[in-house]
Amino acid sequence: MPGEIFPFLRVSWKSKKIADQWKELFPRMTHLASWAEYESVRIGLREADVYHLSARNFDKEIERVFLDGLIYLPILRSQTYEGYSHRHRPTEIIDENTHVFGVVARDLETAEKYRAVNKGIIDHTTIGKMLGYPECCVGFFNEWWPKGIVDMVYESYKNTEGECHPMLNTALRYFGLKIIPHFSCSFNCEESIKFAEEWYKLMLEKDEEAARSLLEILSMPMKWSLSNYIIDVDHELFHGATNGYKSGYKEVKLNGYSS
Repeated sequence: MPGEIFPFLRVSWKSKKIADQWKELFPRMTHLASWAEYESVRIGLREADVYHLSARNFDKEIERVFLDGLIYLPILRSQTYEGYSHRHRPTEIIDENTHVFGVVARDLETAEKYRAVNKGIIDHTTIGKMLGYPECCVGFFNEWWPKGIVDMVYESYKNTEGECHPMLNTALRYFGLKIIPHFSCSFNCEESIKFAEEWYKLMLEKDEEAARSLLEILSMPMKWSLSNYIIDVDHELFHGATNGYKSGYKEVKLNGYSS
């Protein structure tokens, strides 16, 4: 699309002391979200999950699916990118810069249903339901997505009355720092809080130190802004930048949360 920036990601720690404290934990924290998304399907908490096969590690990734007794179906091939992409980037070839976007489910019928609603005119309502997202948040997504709002951090924030809940903080999702995988209709949506608490329990069981550190980072003061296709995040620990979408200036300030 004209003016669009190919997905990128930049993170800079604000001091060597901060980097020394957090850099080893960072990959463990970013792994938790994708692990919880997959695990929630494996144990039956929800019907399906988006699952990517990378060109460099597809054998191990597909082995995981089969050993867990799950079903995988490919949907499309996409260019590989850093950070968060607001749309697919289809390609016909498979090389080291390609990944396969697909679905993992507990049975073939469910996987086929998910794949079907991801083609042609995409059925976001059915997708949201199959991914286990709260009905209110699916409706919120359907309100803004057709208007070209492909990243709803600002819209969720503006729809929030009262204190924001750190588990629903999606302002760091580009860097892999998140608990919920969806945009909640507000930063204190009760149904999304229930969703987040259940997933956070999974994360604690997987890696307690990383899970508690993740929640700590999501609870710190930060400023999120969007302008001229660039999302800028000024966090207490680091400064980050990634690609956004065409929009006038938007800003979200989170003052941190008490424990």
